Amino acid sequence: MLAVLIALVSGLFLLLGGGEGGSGHPPVGSPPGGSKQQTYVDEIDEARQQLFKGELVRTSTKSLHLVAGGDPLPFQAQILGSWRSDDPGETHSPTSAGAQIGVKLHCSGTQVRCTPLSSERQNVLSKKDKATWLWDVSAKKAGTVTMSVTVTAYYRDSDTVLFEASPATTHVKVAAPPGDSFAWSPRHGGGSSARSRAWAGSPYR
Repeated sequence: MLAVLIALVSGLFLLLGGGEGGSGHPPVGSPPGGSKQQTYVDEIDEARQQLFKGELVRTSTKSLHLVAGGDPLPFQAQILGSWRSDDPGETHSPTSAGAQIGVKLHCSGTQVRCTPLSSERQNVLSKKDKATWLWDVSAKKAGTVTMSVTVTAYYRDSDTVLFEASPATTHVKVAAPPGDSFAWSPRHGGGSSARSRAWAGSPYR
């Protein structure tokens, strides 16, 4: 009788212990997909290791002569897989490449507008690749505006960020329209030029 009781107790312990890993199954209540999460982490880590040093080339704000109320001026940014020599009117800085790259232009100030003319995200996967972003920049009032370019590397076509550089920020002066309205407005017969011609032909000069 004692032997039967011992056998029953031993069987009960084996049955309870099997749910905690003795049978090879995960314990009750353990989160599913643990191996998938680790695979995702490994893929992100590998994608970050594949990034390489590229170059950000953008329009120099010194050559961006904004006039209040004037026509929009083009602003360009490029991400290159390799470094190139400087050209006049450009600003160069290192950045990361080797993934899908997003470039944003943030403008702040009194009535300044930066209108994107290209896709925000483009592929720069090899050192031979090059991607270009364009904006129209305009301002309605004279003063100082701030322009910041942000470069972000994404994991494939997802929103997972592999790398994001600190914004490249510059300040741009917006000039007032030249002269007063009477001097340059076409409605007044050519302004000061018309008055000069009239004075030159006057008998009282």
